[in-house]
Amino acid sequence: MKSATCFRKCSSICGKATRLSKTAAACHKGVNIQEISTDNLVDISKALIRMNRLGLKWLCFGLPFALLWIVWFIIESYPKENGESICIGGGVGFVVGAVMGLLYLKNVRRKAKEAIRDIEEYTRED
Repeated sequence: MKSATCFRKCSSICGKATRLSKTAAACHKGVNIQEISTDNLVDISKALIRMNRLGLKWLCFGLPFALLWIVWFIIESYPKENGESICIGGGVGFVVGAVMGLLYLKNVRRKAKEAIRDIEEYTRED
């Protein structure tokens, strides 16, 4: 019985940690369209640089958290009926989601760097 109680407590803790990470992700902001149309280029450049830094910090938190989450998912799912299939599906979904997320992050960072470079060139010419 002790192991079942410990397992439930661990499951509860992991569930709460998941909710906290989702809340933190919702608070993670990029550059607002309104800011782009109303602010000056220097402020937009600074905001893009800040967005890139926050993206990397979020990645440093998100990857370890996602790995811990998938381990927790496997531990909880494997003992259930058809647990092996659930774990395989979860693992494939995790890998596909991680690859797509990293490609998206790479694309966003590339576009932000291009915009920063363009702003620097434009402001240098004046």
